[in-house]
Amino acid sequence: MKTILVVDDDKYVRARVKSALMARRDEFSVLEASHADEAAKLVDERRVELVITDLWMPVVDGFQLLVHLMNHHPLVPVMVLSSHAPWDGLRGLGLEPQVPCLPKMINPQLLLQRVRERLRIQEQECLEGVTLFGFLQLLARERRTCMLEVGLGRRSGTIHVLAGEPVHATVAGRVGEAALLELVGWREPRLHMVPALPELKLTISTRMDWLLARSLGPGAPSGERAGASGGATSHAHGGASALG
Repeated sequence: MKTILVVDDDKYVRARVKSALMARRDEFSVLEASHADEAAKLVDERRVELVITDLWMPVVDGFQLLVHLMNHHPLVPVMVLSSHAPWDGLRGLGLEPQVPCLPKMINPQLLLQRVRERLRIQEQECLEGVTLFGFLQLLARERRTCMLEVGLGRRSGTIHVLAGEPVHATVAGRVGEAALLELVGWREPRLHMVPALPELKLTISTRMDWLLARSLGPGAPSGERAGASGGATSHAHGGASALG
């Protein structure tokens, strides 16, 4: 029996997803949350095998939930509910989305198929739920503006994102594209998301999708290539119920 957490502020969307999953009571049990803070507490307190979440919600949104999962439960797989079109732009570059997206009006049978597939992949490959690579893909898809503070051990860096596109990055004396590509290669970094830019700096002019494609290119260091697929091996960290 797999426990799935469905997170959306729209009770009708939650009911639709829950109804499809509960048609297979022998396979799934379902938890519900109407915003990210409530969802984070559930994940901290209960065993959850999959999170299906909206990204745009009042109180605390789905991006902050993803940050919490990355920091405290890095092996929990995630699927995103979205009203947007599929990931056609990424696939045109030969990229697959690291975080699967589901249309909110998805056919129940297709939903079951996608959920089973995501759980099967997680069981076979033990991947990170959300990598920094995948998080940046979602920021681009949703055209989000924010600053990301990224840490790994004693190392730290920042990424500025404007309307979904990276415009500035710094790490260990590097600035711009080189800094962004290094940060994307870090395995299971700590992440803090600031929902505004403290100042506007423009050191990156290349589009997000092309930068991510470059991080997977044959010339990229092995750590950068691995950052997209997310071959996580460490255990989930215990954390407080507060997001972050």
